[in-house]
Amino acid sequence: MASPSSEDACQDSAALSLSDLESLHHVRSRSASFSSTGSSGRLQLRQRVAQLMACVEDISSDDEINEGVSRTLDEAFLIWGKKLKDKWQEFRLHVVTWNVGTASPPPDVSSLLQLDSLGATMDMYVIGLQEVNSKITNFLSDLAFDDPWSIFLMTVLSPLGYIKLSSVRMQGLLLLIFVKHVHLPFIRDLHTQFTRTGLYGYWGNKGGVTIRMSLYGHTVCFMNCHLPAHMENTEQRLDDFEKILEMQFEGENIPSALEHDVLFWFGDLNFRIADYGIHFVRESINNKRYNLLWEKDQLKPLVSEPLVTLSPEGEWSAEHDVLINYSAVPEFPSSAWDWIGLFKVTFKHVNDYVTYSWVEDDEISSNKDGKQVYMSAAEIPDVGGEFLLCFYSNNLQSVVGVSQPFQIQPNRTLIGKELPQEDNSWMQRPDNPESHDEF
Repeated sequence: MASPSSEDACQDSAALSLSDLESLHHVRSRSASFSSTGSSGRLQLRQRVAQLMACVEDISSDDEINEGVSRTLDEAFLIWGKKLKDKWQEFRLHVVTWNVGTASPPPDVSSLLQLDSLGATMDMYVIGLQEVNSKITNFLSDLAFDDPWSIFLMTVLSPLGYIKLSSVRMQGLLLLIFVKHVHLPFIRDLHTQFTRTGLYGYWGNKGGVTIRMSLYGHTVCFMNCHLPAHMENTEQRLDDFEKILEMQFEGENIPSALEHDVLFWFGDLNFRIADYGIHFVRESINNKRYNLLWEKDQLKPLVSEPLVTLSPEGEWSAEHDVLINYSAVPEFPSSAWDWIGLFKVTFKHVNDYVTYSWVEDDEISSNKDGKQVYMSAAEIPDVGGEFLLCFYSNNLQSVVGVSQPFQIQPNRTLIGKELPQEDNSWMQRPDNPESHDEF
């Protein structure tokens, strides 16, 4: 995300790259010398550039100095452009989420905001709070005046060159954005929004508050949420988040949250590590054994097993019908239009199959451990080779299982005879399973 470098950095790189041009003062008798006396920073640079332009006006195209001036200017712009590009590649953003539990602001937040850090300063602070004191007397007062947290954070950040860019509050949910002054001309299209999800959408103790903007031409959205608590409310949390996504900026001429270039979603989301006690969770984190926790994470669980496992049964060749074994996880959303394709290991895309079988129509056996599907010998390639099987899910519109590569033996009845050429007619097949829709 692009942002301008500091004024000093711009000044240093530009002034240095133009310093060699001071020798041009003699080409214009009425121009002043490139003295920096009484000038500094950007003003000095502008004066020197103005003087340079005055000099350039007196240079004709056939003047001997013209080529030298042009070459020096080109070198200056190349150096300045490279340094500027390096500086514009970084925009430092600090995001805080904190359930303050109705507490008042603490005496010091230097550590929280990394104000004592020895590194580069932040360009923007985004602070999302939950459970800000929203008793009726406090809330009515905060509607008329800035709330205590906003006042406190402005007091801390204002002396450091930050201003409050925007804020939005919904009862106990508060989202604040502070930014350095230098970025203000490049921040546009600011909009705020809130969505209630408490008491079926009638109460704002739970829900989301959002601030969106155009930042240096990039659309950015910040969403602070407070979702239902307790281990057993996973589905309610997911439902509430879906509702927040759907209702943010609904009916307005503004991109939805997911249509922004960058979406930051944070808050007291209340998703849990299921089935594990706090001591096991802490020990796993301390030992960096995160894989043990991902499997039980209620928010983005680690998918470590395919939905469908499949494999060829026995030896395959075009001399006889062949069998496919497969099993699916219990939650797999099966469909009558699911199919299993036979592919060369070098296949290019999901339609690049040699043949296929409909999972339901061609099923020959089923038990608690899995199912069997057959493929006709007439569809198996006589030439043999290395192949694999893919299970395509119509409901998910994707491949959900892939077998290990295996060998198909050449048709021994054709040994000594000319083997058939590869069949590429699948592209004209009327029964291409990709063309079917489920009704």
